[in-house]
Amino acid sequence: MHQGEESQSFKLEGFLMAFVALMIVLQILLGNFPLSFVAFPVNVAIAMLWVAAIVILHREMNDNPWIRLLSSGRCSLILLTLFVTGCLLIGLFVQSPDYRDDGFIGQLGLHSFTTSWIFVGILFLLMTNLLLVILRHPAGMKRHRIRFLLNHVGLWIVLLASFFGSADTQKVRVMALRDQPTMESFDIGGKIKPLEIPITFKTFKVDYFDNGMPSYYEATLLLGKEMKRVEINHPCRMTWDTDLYLVNYDMEKGDETPYCVLEVVTQPWRYVTMLGIVMMACGAVLLFIYGRDKTKKDDADVG
Repeated sequence: MHQGEESQSFKLEGFLMAFVALMIVLQILLGNFPLSFVAFPVNVAIAMLWVAAIVILHREMNDNPWIRLLSSGRCSLILLTLFVTGCLLIGLFVQSPDYRDDGFIGQLGLHSFTTSWIFVGILFLLMTNLLLVILRHPAGMKRHRIRFLLNHVGLWIVLLASFFGSADTQKVRVMALRDQPTMESFDIGGKIKPLEIPITFKTFKVDYFDNGMPSYYEATLLLGKEMKRVEINHPCRMTWDTDLYLVNYDMEKGDETPYCVLEVVTQPWRYVTMLGIVMMACGAVLLFIYGRDKTKKDDADVG
């Protein structure tokens, strides 16, 4: 590595270390990132302003050393490493906002890491890096360019939906009583949330293993005026952005349970996420069909 490259690498790593340190300080001082303040429509406005700012920076300051550093492959590699490390931490530690830990691990937000300043900051920088990489890529319709855009734009869209859409994702529980319409649900803090349509619990069926443990159970629900069936691990669609999961029932009474517990999950950004996944799948198909080596000629043509 040349002296100039070493200097640029030192600047990049120093900047990223300072950024992560700042996120750690914010996490310790302020607690987890306040997602509720960036729900719709604030998140959409912030996303539009952020994209516009990155596009302007790319056009007006494309040769700026810091812009080039933030769009470099080394920056991508470091940020991806930090992101994957964060995902591993999510798997290693119990993830629950109600989990009480007064120690240093609790202060770092490792028990609700997806909403910590550290993880949010890393994800935001990764999205910025990815957008700059996309903007720096030469325009054209050759196969390897199309594949590049499908993979990178698809990944960017998935990360965008995860970042800006998380504040709009809601999970509430419903205690549905048999033959009684229910219009109320409860969030994780016990706060009452109104339902968009009434839910009426009608019938229940449960099957058992030979040892007496339930192997399968399902409930028939009246959602407004539409009858639907919800099974364990197989949700039913409540509205265009909301799914209904069967969580629990009175196990002593089985088929005659007077109630069932439902979880209502609202994800308005999931179709945006699906778009990104489809784009990445298309990019993977192009890679499988044409392979890497067949793009070398196209790359030579670019130069």
